[in-house]
Amino acid sequence: MTIPDPPEEDWTDPERLSQISTMWTVLAQAGELDSDQAREAQLQILKRYSAAIHRYLAVSLRDPDAADELFQEFTVRFLRGDFRRADPTRGKFRHLLKAALSNLMIDYHRRKARRVARPLEEAPEPQTLDPSSLATDAEFLAIWRADLMNKAWEALADHDRRKGRHLHLVLRYRADHPQQRSAELAQGLSAKLGRPVTPEWVRKQVFLARQKFTDFLVDEVARSLDDPNHDFDALERELIDLKLAEHCRDALERRRRAHSNE
Repeated sequence: MTIPDPPEEDWTDPERLSQISTMWTVLAQAGELDSDQAREAQLQILKRYSAAIHRYLAVSLRDPDAADELFQEFTVRFLRGDFRRADPTRGKFRHLLKAALSNLMIDYHRRKARRVARPLEEAPEPQTLDPSSLATDAEFLAIWRADLMNKAWEALADHDRRKGRHLHLVLRYRADHPQQRSAELAQGLSAKLGRPVTPEWVRKQVFLARQKFTDFLVDEVARSLDDPNHDFDALERELIDLKLAEHCRDALERRRRAHSNE
């Protein structure tokens, strides 16, 4: 069994990921250990959410070694099929994931407490995990949102590599220099690109880059819901929960129009 290492920052392969089985389908197939296709899909889902999983463990445990250990334990459990009876009618995938990771950390602290407890009658009771030490729902949501944003950035960079564009560079530079006006951005981007660009060019590229970025972001949120194309009400509610609705309103409308024209 090949177990992924704890993630480095910001991986993704949007084109490949869009072709794998849905998350709930993969979970249902997890018991079919002789199925190469199911195993490949499982590994892709683990890679897709590894950054969010590891970050949540690290924030809650405040111990990098423990976070690595539990990341590997979660991976083993996932690959052996522990989630195959998960019921999609009981909630979103991220809710299932958070509950599983919280239970994993509670079990870890119980095991740790038993190992270190002194076998003496007068020894104090071993400490157990204080639930308040786990990352809060808001913190988990922030981790989840940041991971989706990272994937959108990577998708934008991949788009530029394939199309020979500079949208990622322009939007990243704009985000890193929020106080600069178009003329200043044009000067900085001219140096980055090795050719002169005008303020008008910068304004147009920033507009196009924001459109493309939010389109990719909505794609990522839709994939996280396991319904990439159809349930726009659920997608909008998820964007609201993630505090992305205002940012992605136009992208959601573009998605609706594109779907209605199919």
